[in-house]
Amino acid sequence: MNCVYKQMSCKVRFVCVALLFIAYHSASSNCWGKVERVLMPATMSYDWRQTDSSVAVLNRGRVVWQVNFDKKEGKPYLHPVGLTDGTVLTCLRPADHRWHRALWFSWKFINGLNYWEEDPKTGLSQGRTEVVDVKVRPHRDRSGDIEMTLSYHPPGEQAVLMEKRLLAVSAPDENGRYHIDWHSTFTAREKDVLLDRTPIPGEKGGKGFGGYAGLSVRMAKATRGWQFTDSEGRKDKEAHGKKARWVDFSGEIGEGKAAGIAIFDHPENLRHPSPWYVTKDMPYFSPAVLFNKPYTLGAGKSLTLRYRILIHPGRADRDMLEGELKAFLKTTDIEVRMESAKKLSALGRAMVTYSGDYGFKFPDMRALHKYGNLKKKDLDWLLENVVYLGKGKTYGTIRPDTVFAYDKTLLDKGGCTNVLFGDLRVEFLKPEQLEKLGIRKIEERKAAIRVDLLVCEVYADAEIDWETAVGIKNLVGEEKGLSPAAVLKNAVRKKQVPKDKLDSLVDLLASKSYLKILMNPTLEVVDGKTAKIRSSYKGPTGKDIIDSFEITPRILDDGCISLETELIIEGEALRQGEEEIAVETGLRISNKENRIKDSGSLIIGGVTKTEKRAVVRGVPVLKDIPLIDRLFSRRDFEVRTKQILAVVTASISEGD
Repeated sequence: MNCVYKQMSCKVRFVCVALLFIAYHSASSNCWGKVERVLMPATMSYDWRQTDSSVAVLNRGRVVWQVNFDKKEGKPYLHPVGLTDGTVLTCLRPADHRWHRALWFSWKFINGLNYWEEDPKTGLSQGRTEVVDVKVRPHRDRSGDIEMTLSYHPPGEQAVLMEKRLLAVSAPDENGRYHIDWHSTFTAREKDVLLDRTPIPGEKGGKGFGGYAGLSVRMAKATRGWQFTDSEGRKDKEAHGKKARWVDFSGEIGEGKAAGIAIFDHPENLRHPSPWYVTKDMPYFSPAVLFNKPYTLGAGKSLTLRYRILIHPGRADRDMLEGELKAFLKTTDIEVRMESAKKLSALGRAMVTYSGDYGFKFPDMRALHKYGNLKKKDLDWLLENVVYLGKGKTYGTIRPDTVFAYDKTLLDKGGCTNVLFGDLRVEFLKPEQLEKLGIRKIEERKAAIRVDLLVCEVYADAEIDWETAVGIKNLVGEEKGLSPAAVLKNAVRKKQVPKDKLDSLVDLLASKSYLKILMNPTLEVVDGKTAKIRSSYKGPTGKDIIDSFEITPRILDDGCISLETELIIEGEALRQGEEEIAVETGLRISNKENRIKDSGSLIIGGVTKTEKRAVVRGVPVLKDIPLIDRLFSRRDFEVRTKQILAVVTASISEGD
């Protein structure tokens, strides 16, 4: 690592250096981490943040992890990587090694050219690592896939080595633990590629710091007191250069808080179990696949490396780490989402295929079972869109070792054949072959839609009193001039308030009698099925008045939701002598084609009805005194206008 340290005997020089050290780290504290104690919030609130050069998951504004892929930087990296409370565990570009990029991957020598260290003046390595393409696929549960294409080449020349990298970051669990599955496939171009490192002691030109290259993590300086432990029970320096299935680095960070990072080496990796590069001085560790000797990748050949990086609050014991390794290895098991063949074949715009009882669904394309031999354009589409059969995955980019099953009838007719396209092998398999691979029949799981419904009567012409207007303004920022109906509709349409505040707005209007709630249920409806809810109450004559709402939601190919609804509001007229006290008319509102985004809201209704109400007008106070009230009051009628509104909020969930 080219690490050289010199002792300073002069006390004055020591003080000066110490002051400079403090000043430097006051201005640049990215390597110290956040060691202040941050209490874990009772509930997590994760959000995505994405720019042209990075993607991150935040918990209540604090970055949990961030992937950086600025093309100007060259090598992509992860920083910060930390706990869900915002505690940073990684160090970016420390003063002793400015080319250390927190959690990153870099070869040392490719065909004799240095791709690791950087010129301090230019910030560039001799060999160039270039980000060619990036695709980010965030998921609703705050897990995500980041796919990159990287090129390795001498300055101004063609690539000698290409890399396809897939980072699959899990959602944090209830304990705040999450992992990053790192999958890199390197392919040599027209010529052989020699991957090498600084020689180790015992070799010609060997150095004590030699052997490093590959996946690496530079830890925050606040972790210097932590301890390395490998799968064979070795600690700290004992683990350096030794083969192990995993290495964990953990300890205390901040007051009364422990944490750690573990890296797991996949059994199919080159030279598994990998030798490890371990140093506590920085701290730094790496599964150093080239530690003992270089490796030559033949022209046109590929090398795949897979790792899991586990970020865990608290110390990790051996049982937990071994369990995590087993979970990592299970990701190679093949598991599929099953749909009935009948349903799949009936889908018009979806790309579907099935073999026996197993069905695989592909979005936004013609039915794949109509294809014969696949053409290059089809394979190009497959590379970008096809579901890969990794555990827990739904949609994503194909991995080179992925297998696919297609229509059995075409397979029997010989219409489909195995295809090799670049480093991708697409195989067409029979049901018995699927079983040998461990694909098992899964109970059919259908997508479901959660529907939050509010049906209400709201005054359209009422003048809002001052106290209510202030409450509304505090919630949605609307001025007093709007009617209760307009306030409610604007709050939904402009998405001014989240659901909890919308509930508060409804409660406020209802408490002041500007609004009457007729129905307010939450429904869980299977995709394409119909749900109906009924509500009854006694009318003015004692008759049962029954209102109902019927909804059929469907998930569209683009992720939006189609809603077919019917709202029925029954009514009853009541007369007193020759005067009409109340007029209630039955309403039927049908909507056949509505389209909203996932978690969006739809307003149904706006139908107006008129209500005559008997009122007593007269002199305030006196009109309310018995016996003399007739002298100071009179009976009258007023006409009020109401609107029937239904607010439907729909979001996609997973049914059982």
